[in-house]
Amino acid sequence: MTRFHESVDPAVLSELQVEVQLYPPEDLGELSKWKSLGINSAEFDNQVLHPDWFKAVCPGRGEQKKWFETQEAAAEVFGRGRGSVSNLVTGIEPMAGMLEGIEERISKGVYSMPLILGPGGALVGMRAPSAEWFVEAFEKMADIYLRYADTLDVDLTEDDRWGYTRRGQSNWTPFQDEWTRRLQEMGKLPPGLPKQCGI
Repeated sequence: MTRFHESVDPAVLSELQVEVQLYPPEDLGELSKWKSLGINSAEFDNQVLHPDWFKAVCPGRGEQKKWFETQEAAAEVFGRGRGSVSNLVTGIEPMAGMLEGIEERISKGVYSMPLILGPGGALVGMRAPSAEWFVEAFEKMADIYLRYADTLDVDLTEDDRWGYTRRGQSNWTPFQDEWTRRLQEMGKLPPGLPKQCGI
């Protein structure tokens, strides 16, 4: 981090999301130490939100409560929204419980990044939901994020920093297409497709 700070202009650095992605530390005081080093975001992925599904899908990750507590602590230390992030694999758990979990997490300042189920490992052969299921889920997620948009460190409808709000990466998270459509309807983004990073 020292070399990073020495080689990047402070104005540029202030616009970057410098994130760690790992398991929750035993001592939550570590989060403040990371912040002092220049880290401004922490990603603690719980993949699924309902406790029963967490036990079934993520058996090696211990208690989900620890993950939730760490995410909430990260929101306190790094800021609500981009300061505390968790990947969410949409399509594993039933929609109602997933949406309830997303709302509970964002109400605590934790931004759940919805990814798409691509069954592998022990889930090989599991059928993913239909395209219609994903469209409905992403529309309902966008509704939730709009309800909480102004409760985060930067209003999600105004945040034009590169990051979790305007990636233009439908190649791996199609939720962004629905979010882009909503922002375009609000006049917050120009019409047309956003640049697709990486493709």
